[in-house]
Amino acid sequence: MSDKFSILTFFFIGLCFVNVALAAPVNDNYANAIAVSGSSGSVMTSNVGATKEPGEPNVGLNRGGASIWYKWTSPGTGVLKIDTGGTAINTLVGIYMGGTVASAQLLAGSDYCDCAYIGTIPGQTYFISVDGRYSSGAALQSNIQVNYSFLNSVPNDNFANAIQLYGGTPINTTQITTTNVGASKEAGEPNHAGNAGGKSVWFKFSSSLIVPQTIAMRLVNNKVGAPAVQAHELMVVYTGSSLGSLTPVQSFSADQGTIVFKALPNVTYYIAVDGFDPGQGADTGNFTLTWGLNKSSKIADIDGDGIADPSVYRPTTGAWYALASMDNTLRAALWGTNGDKPLTTDANDNGRSDYTVFRPDTGVWYTNSDNVVTIINWGLATDIPLVMTTYSNGLSVERPVVFRPSTGEWWLTGFNTKVAFGQSGDIPMTGDFDGDGTDDLCIFRPSNGTWYIWSLVTGQYRIAKFGTAGDKPIPGDYDGDGQQDIGVYRPSTGVWYVIESTTGAVRIEQFGISTDIPQTGDFDGDSRDDMAVYRNGAWWINYYGSGTKVVNFGLSTDIPVASPINQ
Repeated sequence: MSDKFSILTFFFIGLCFVNVALAAPVNDNYANAIAVSGSSGSVMTSNVGATKEPGEPNVGLNRGGASIWYKWTSPGTGVLKIDTGGTAINTLVGIYMGGTVASAQLLAGSDYCDCAYIGTIPGQTYFISVDGRYSSGAALQSNIQVNYSFLNSVPNDNFANAIQLYGGTPINTTQITTTNVGASKEAGEPNHAGNAGGKSVWFKFSSSLIVPQTIAMRLVNNKVGAPAVQAHELMVVYTGSSLGSLTPVQSFSADQGTIVFKALPNVTYYIAVDGFDPGQGADTGNFTLTWGLNKSSKIADIDGDGIADPSVYRPTTGAWYALASMDNTLRAALWGTNGDKPLTTDANDNGRSDYTVFRPDTGVWYTNSDNVVTIINWGLATDIPLVMTTYSNGLSVERPVVFRPSTGEWWLTGFNTKVAFGQSGDIPMTGDFDGDGTDDLCIFRPSNGTWYIWSLVTGQYRIAKFGTAGDKPIPGDYDGDGQQDIGVYRPSTGVWYVIESTTGAVRIEQFGISTDIPQTGDFDGDSRDDMAVYRNGAWWINYYGSGTKVVNFGLSTDIPVASPINQ
């Protein structure tokens, strides 16, 4: 019997029966994966009683918790497809390389379509995990049908067979992993991102909402058989109903990148992913496509699932603590010293927050992106540090900027310039208020309760009288359209005031007391930022239309960092 088991406890007419043990499946662990062979087949199995091993990676953006394992050795170059069609529950499918669970490299992990595709190389053994989606406090368990097949190419090789990406309500951050191995270029198909390519696959997306939404699609990839090496990919978002009528909306040509675009109601967008052709044929690889609303990288999302994580910085020790929403685990890191000002960023554009501090006494920024350290000297002791996201040609870049109250100037890295925008006493912010993927410069002037917003992309200014002296500005995407809304918290009354960008309507909510620190972020994954306050080591969260919750996480002296504003 396996060393893993679960206990079923039954209560019936006042009697308690315990210690009825369900043995875990024999292939509960990576090391005990059951071998399957041949070019195709199906296995009827069950994950009832299964568990998740220590160190086992999450699949896609869901924690799972009841995985079973198989392994298959590739007979040649082609495409391995794994799916769980015919299964009653929502599943997570992962495909790995590696000798142990600790060294396993996730090649494909989908939390969207109960399937995964990867390109294969001859003789390579691939490990396959099938798990139940984590929902309502537990991983789903049931009988499962695991189907595998060895193909020449993926089914979405042609435009007409584009895979539908979820665009429902809410648009949660979602992933799909697939490959362009064996793909081709159709007659009449355009060059993508200005390159001939030749191995394209297709997806399509449409939003179910009646208002425009700013969508972000991120592509990361690796070469077949070499997970640590990236392939050069082309990605384009189009409108149009046929190959001959396509109009490009956004594109990029790089090892990885992000496309940000405004999705209009009742419009279907087609997405082409192709390999770059340097003159010797198009590149091929396995790639992961992540899509969802364009969210502020300055709101802490430590696990990259698109849901804000309660996070604090402890000045006395220089430690960061976050409560990861994906698996409800504590994440901690030592990064900073007493006196540093903490900020959250996504410096490497992988969807997960990185640790950044600004050290006023030296004017130096320190960023830790997955153990890659960046140090920038930019600022003075009296400057206010902020992070600005700029977007161009599929490249999303986080740039340290400072606002100098003494002169009302912004000093912008990357642009190597300064701009006069503001005055002493203004409260500076950055945020994407127009949905173009690049943050705008913004100030709130308490003396007259006025917001001033400047787009560096278009050069346009926006002025809004909204607030009063004593208010704390707290912008966020409160209506779920992928761009920032103007908002203030009034400590004297504990009332929030928000202008929703979709309709212009003013939303008023009573939530907080005078000593609270206002925070915002999408804490429940409904695509709308929630109103929250940090109070003496506790997070009070007001979920949009679905009640409130208190999360005890932090000390009274900690600095909350879930919000884009350093209060």
